[in-house]
Amino acid sequence: METRPDPDTRELVSSDDALRELCFSDAVFRQRYDGWQVLGRGPWATVVRTRSRDLGQDIALKVFVNLDPELLERVRQEVRAVQALATPYLVHSYSLFDRGTAAWFEMELVEGSNLRQELDRLAATESSLPMVRAYEIALAVSRCIWHAHRHGVLHRDIKPANVLLPASGQPAAKLSDFGIARLADVASSTPRGTVIGTPRFASPEALAGRAVGQPHDVYGLGATLYTLVTGGRPPHQLTGTQSLAALRRLQATTRPTPLRALVPELDPLVDSVLMQALAVDPASRPSPGRLVRALERAHARVAAAAGQRGETLNAPGGRWRVVLAGLGLAGFGLWTRLRKRPTSSTISGRVTSRPHEEEQWRGAESSQ
Repeated sequence: METRPDPDTRELVSSDDALRELCFSDAVFRQRYDGWQVLGRGPWATVVRTRSRDLGQDIALKVFVNLDPELLERVRQEVRAVQALATPYLVHSYSLFDRGTAAWFEMELVEGSNLRQELDRLAATESSLPMVRAYEIALAVSRCIWHAHRHGVLHRDIKPANVLLPASGQPAAKLSDFGIARLADVASSTPRGTVIGTPRFASPEALAGRAVGQPHDVYGLGATLYTLVTGGRPPHQLTGTQSLAALRRLQATTRPTPLRALVPELDPLVDSVLMQALAVDPASRPSPGRLVRALERAHARVAAAAGQRGETLNAPGGRWRVVLAGLGLAGFGLWTRLRKRPTSSTISGRVTSRPHEEEQWRGAESSQ
C-alpha cells in the first residue's frame, strides 16, 4: 500500500507560518539557518530558501514532515542517488537531517526562473526563444539524463517546471527535483497502479500503471523538449476537464504533430530523434546519448551560422556577441566547450565541474 503523510500532521503544517514555526522549534534547525522563504510546495515536501550560518550564503532546503520509516528511506535513497551524480547539469543535494517530526536536506540554490515560467513569459510578450538558446537548454537537460542513466538513476518527473534556467547562463539549464527519483534497481517497489510523474509528460506505460524504467525518462525528456522548441505546446493537447483515460487514448491513437511542421527551422535529425522519443513502444525510444549527439551537431551549425552573420544573441547572464565568423565547425565546437565550462560552486564549497567534463559527452554513447 502506498504510504501517505499523516493527515493530522498535514493539517498542522497546512500554512507556511505553521511549518516555519515547527522547523525553528528544533534546536539544530535554529543553529544552522537564518531566514525563511517558501519557494514551492508539493504533496510530500516544501522547498524553502534560507541562509546557512556555517556557509554564510543562501541555500535551499527540502522539508518533509512526519515521514514514516518507508518514506524516509526513499528520501535517503533520493539524496544518495543525486549525490553520486557529479555533473553541473542538475541541482545538487547535500546533507540529510532527520529530526523525528521534521526531516530536510540541503540543496544548491539556483537563481533564475524555470522553463515553464520562461515559456509563459515569452508567450505573453509574443516572443520566441532563439533556436541556438533552445538547443543549449535541450543539451543541458539531455546530458543530465544521459549521466543519470549511466549511474542507474531515474528522474521520473521530467517536465518544463523542473528545468531551471540559471540567471548566470552557466550552465544553460539544470534539472531539478529528483523528488521521486530512486535507484533503477529498486523501481519495482513502486505500487502497481500509481502514476509516476506529471501526467502530461508521463509515458504511456506510466499512465497505464506499469513499472517504468529508463524509457519513461526518455519519453518525459522528449515531451519536455517538444514543448521547448514549439514555444510551449506539449505533444498532446488536453483541456482541463479531460481525464487521464483521454490522454492515454491520445497517446495510443494520435501521433504528435511532426516538429518540423510546427518549427520548420528545426534540424531534421533533432526532429527525428525527438519524435522517436515519443514512441508508444518503450523499446522504440532512443537513448539520451543519441539525442545529445543530434543536438550537439545542430547547435554547432546554428551557432556557427549566427557567428558568420555577426549576430548578437540574448543570454540569461547578459548579451554576448558571436565572434566566430569564418571559423569551421570544429573550431566552433572547441570554443563552445571552453565557453560553456561550468564555473559555479556548490553549497559545500566544492567545485561541481570537472576540467574535461564536456569532452566526456562526445563519443561516450557510441556503444549504446
